[in-house]
Amino acid sequence: MYTASQCTSLANFFMPKDLRCNTIIKKNMKKIYLTYCLLFYFVCTLHAQNSFPSTGPVTIGANSPFSLQVAGASRYYGIVNFGEEYDPIAYGKGIQISRPADQGDNAFHLSFIRSWRTIAGMGFLRNSSTFAIQNAADNSTNSGIFLAETGNVGIDINTPTQKFMVNGNISLGNLGDHLGVSLNDRFTYDTKYQPHYGMQWVMDSWTAAGPTLWMSGYGGMKFFTLGLERISVADNGNVGIGTSAPTNYKLAVEGTFAARKVKVTQEVWADFVFDSTYVLPPLKDVESHVKTYRHLSGIPAAEEIQQQGLDIGDMQQRQMQKIEELTLYLIDQNKKVEMQQQLILKQQQELLELGKRLKELERKQSK
Repeated sequence: MYTASQCTSLANFFMPKDLRCNTIIKKNMKKIYLTYCLLFYFVCTLHAQNSFPSTGPVTIGANSPFSLQVAGASRYYGIVNFGEEYDPIAYGKGIQISRPADQGDNAFHLSFIRSWRTIAGMGFLRNSSTFAIQNAADNSTNSGIFLAETGNVGIDINTPTQKFMVNGNISLGNLGDHLGVSLNDRFTYDTKYQPHYGMQWVMDSWTAAGPTLWMSGYGGMKFFTLGLERISVADNGNVGIGTSAPTNYKLAVEGTFAARKVKVTQEVWADFVFDSTYVLPPLKDVESHVKTYRHLSGIPAAEEIQQQGLDIGDMQQRQMQKIEELTLYLIDQNKKVEMQQQLILKQQQELLELGKRLKELERKQSK
């Protein structure tokens, strides 16, 4: 603020020289002097909010306890530096905020205040090259977002060793949000998009019970435990358990599996054996085939089973065909046995009759 003496000096400075020297117009000088005093009083009052003392705070636009406060727009050209330390090397245009490497405390380089209370800040961790953004009173906590010098990012992990690490749960915002890589490389299924290299939880038309997990690996998928491959799904949909080469099998298991029940569906069954047009092979032909090839006709040989495996459904049908043929053989044999028994009974009856007649003849002859 300008003092009264400063205002008088300014008035004398701006007063025309001829008005100060000319004695003729001394009567008008008081009026002119009074006018200039009023003018500079207005100027001094107008600039009373600006203060540029030789020492102490500088105030522009308002009286303030701050060292510098600007009421209105301001503009800076070049680099503006804030902080306890200054590096003359220009690392970029604009504002630079700096502190010593080990500042001796856990204060933020840049703090954000709400309701007169520090609730958040950002800056380098103490004596560290890790940059942090935290919602806390200081940066001594392990809660926040941390950017390591290597470029690794951690959430609630201040020493991330991977490109992205999270200490806690990760949740997708909505059903149908995708997680994966190259998410725009996708296909349509059930009228919805599914990435070739990703996963999502989505409502599927096959059930209304809840969301279904969709996972896709365009070239296949593998599942490991103890560092070993356990389940593999080839790109053609074939599944291997204990093997990554299911070849032409929809399910290939390398090892033993147990089940309480196995159901195999068959389109053809062996009931055609009981058809009236079916020709039952003679037993002599069966005997000849067994002696020659050492296996039943229509049943694979041991070598073939070893090389190609066993089709359970097909083998069950073949075995049932043999069982039904054997049943027909037994029925035929039973008929023959019954005929033979009847013949034996008849012959026994005839022998009894003959025996009675012989005894009668012997009795008559003895008289």
